[in-house]
Amino acid sequence: MNKSKTNIVSQSPSISFFCRSSKKSTVNNLRIYIRITYNRCVQEFSTRISIEPKYWDQRKQLARGNSETSRSINESLSDYKSKIFKVHLRLSQQEETFDVKDIVNSFKGNPKRGKGIIELIDLHNKYKEGLVNTDISQATIERYYTLKKHFKRFLKEDQGTDDILLDNLKYAHAIEFESFLKTELGIGHNTSVKYVKNLKTVVRYGMDLELLDKDPFLKYKSKIKEVKRGFLTEKELSQLMNKQINNQRISMVRDAFIFCCYTGLAYSDIESLTLDNITMGMDGEQWIKTTRKKTGNEVHVPLFERALNIIKKYNDHPLRINENKVIPVISNQKMNVYLKEIADICGIHHNLTTHLARHTFATTITLEKGISLESVSKMLGHSNLKTTQIYAKITDTKVAREINKIKHLYSNPISHNQRKIS
Repeated sequence: MNKSKTNIVSQSPSISFFCRSSKKSTVNNLRIYIRITYNRCVQEFSTRISIEPKYWDQRKQLARGNSETSRSINESLSDYKSKIFKVHLRLSQQEETFDVKDIVNSFKGNPKRGKGIIELIDLHNKYKEGLVNTDISQATIERYYTLKKHFKRFLKEDQGTDDILLDNLKYAHAIEFESFLKTELGIGHNTSVKYVKNLKTVVRYGMDLELLDKDPFLKYKSKIKEVKRGFLTEKELSQLMNKQINNQRISMVRDAFIFCCYTGLAYSDIESLTLDNITMGMDGEQWIKTTRKKTGNEVHVPLFERALNIIKKYNDHPLRINENKVIPVISNQKMNVYLKEIADICGIHHNLTTHLARHTFATTITLEKGISLESVSKMLGHSNLKTTQIYAKITDTKVAREINKIKHLYSNPISHNQRKIS
């Protein structure tokens, strides 16, 4: 018999409770966890009960005092114990062997049968892998790999199980997963919502395979919050370009950032950019023609003089000579570290990132100069205008310029006769 499994009735599980704070919890908000030890194997999960530290007695593993709240908490903990012992007894009376995971799974309503959500995520990801570089990008499939990692952690730490049967998925799991991402993993609202929506996509794939009869997350409607995206002004761009920087590596990072500001390309796009991506446009000028790594969408961007000057600056660089690279680029992580230093050197009060450069292109370089939203969208490689509207903010400068066009209509004083109401 497998040593990790047993059906000896006399061997009861050991049950204990303890408190743990989440990443974003305050001193007034601890969560009570349950620990089940059986045959020297342990499983832990959240009871979803919160308590203030001063009311928790770890020695007794109970809430202190005789208040209504304390009594309610202690009754709930007692109920947990009673139900787990009943599950153990039921499993002990069956012929099959079982372990602590089976106790928890049965307690959670997940007996050992049917497909689970983790298995479905694997099926979905394997299917999507075959579409990389045709229908989806590598970045998209990587998001689903990360989804699996986060959801497995959610199941283990919050739900106390390794998987959930598809038939047992509930709307509550979507809400609880979102909460776990925010409080335990410290992930922001918008990113957390996107992960849950990715999970919904996996579930719909399961419905296509006829593994589920209905969508348990159909009512999940959490919305993405609008984010105020920063950008550099013309003045800040000038500060950045005109600052004397003697360190070669820092200067190279500054050039890469400015290149992004004048092309709208993301880090992954400039990192793979070669001279083969520079072609002659219909206007007789040089353009960048490439495909975005993130989305697979085609991008056509005119090369402004400032971007061209940066390209010419690196004509003799080894990466140009040996690999035909347009500009030398270090790793994204190191680049962002240097960009923080560059911001301090130049007196710029922004968190400089290649994404900020992309916003600067959308706003300061193009929209503010009168380029249409449709053209900016095409240059950024977006599939629809809604995505572009998030990046491209209408600045005060553009508003002032548009207002100046109609100011003359209201510049003449109204005469006394015009004021009379006929």
